[in-house]
Amino acid sequence: MIRIERLSRRQEDALQAAADCFVDAHDGDIMKALKAMMLLNKNLQERRDAKQPAETVRRPDPAPPRPRQQQFTF
Repeated sequence: MIRIERLSRRQEDALQAAADCFVDAHDGDIMKALKAMMLLNKNLQERRDAKQPAETVRRPDPAPPRPRQQQFTF
């Protein structure tokens, strides 16, 4: 599931600085840095999944029916 996060200006600046450092650590090669980040993310996801017990998928309860509004004519 994709979750969109809204960042403050300060968070955006910190994220940009971290990204710049990560790319610099990979000799300025953006594709090399991207691939390394993807592998790191995959490894972290696998470790997280191994720690969490399997969850039972449950459908949400249906919303209660809305009361019908009556039409009035004048």
